[in-house]
Amino acid sequence: MEKQVVQQIHARAQMFMKAWMYGDERMLIGKEERLIPTEKEVLSRRQASVVHAKVSGEITSVCTYEACVQVDYVLLLERFIIQQKGNYIEERLCQRRALFVDGEWQSDDLMNVERTSKYCQAEKTPQIVIDAFKTVDKSYDRREAVRYAERWWQGDTSSSCAHFVSQCLYAGGAPMTDTTERHGWWSTGVSYGETWSNPHLLRWYLSGATKGLCGEMRTQAKDLLPGDVICYDFNGDGVWDHVALVVAKDVYGEPLVNAHHMNSRMRYWTYEDAAVYTNDTKYVFFHIVVN
Repeated sequence: MEKQVVQQIHARAQMFMKAWMYGDERMLIGKEERLIPTEKEVLSRRQASVVHAKVSGEITSVCTYEACVQVDYVLLLERFIIQQKGNYIEERLCQRRALFVDGEWQSDDLMNVERTSKYCQAEKTPQIVIDAFKTVDKSYDRREAVRYAERWWQGDTSSSCAHFVSQCLYAGGAPMTDTTERHGWWSTGVSYGETWSNPHLLRWYLSGATKGLCGEMRTQAKDLLPGDVICYDFNGDGVWDHVALVVAKDVYGEPLVNAHHMNSRMRYWTYEDAAVYTNDTKYVFFHIVVN
């Protein structure tokens, strides 16, 4: 690969870090540029601020055709956030695709897809802002669910956010349904029930189950504990697009989540700074119980 292309990728990585560190939307273009003012507003509302950030990454593939070079790369963005007397590190993985023609940058787009890279193997130490494990559930080990989410949030353990959350719930002791049930919540490691890997089906399974893994709906996010689940309908059309696991709570009792697909760790639960967020976004808050 031409040195010029590599240098431009490095420069863009630094640009993204500074944009999310200093809140300067001029460093980004298109839809991503519009996310920065929202991010600043969310941080202000939470009385939080970013005091340090760093970015690392790797190029995952290169395709060349005549004068065109397409480069896929992944960035790991880490931000140290303080909030009154609390602090934590938020991390996000961004899969990107850049296009160069005759060595000159043409486009660089965010790709919301799963990927495998060297970052998938890193094991993180949980950084709970406050001790929110106040309720002891003998049949559901919330610490184990969170521990799994902390270890594998970067990993390519599934092709969907629901698969990742299902793995977390199972790690916490939630029992699977019968593997003969097509729409059941189960996985053999080779195959799995539709509910296991589909965020829309998982949302309705949690609200409808009366035994085994169940979800008790709560009216607000503050009512959730680490190990609980948040479901997202970004378009407000009744189709539940995303699901995340609560891993901690900030100093005001608001959840921080880990998730796949839009791979994130200790992310503020609203997703207002995500490209998929709309004004019609709806949430469902599930307190997880095992009957």
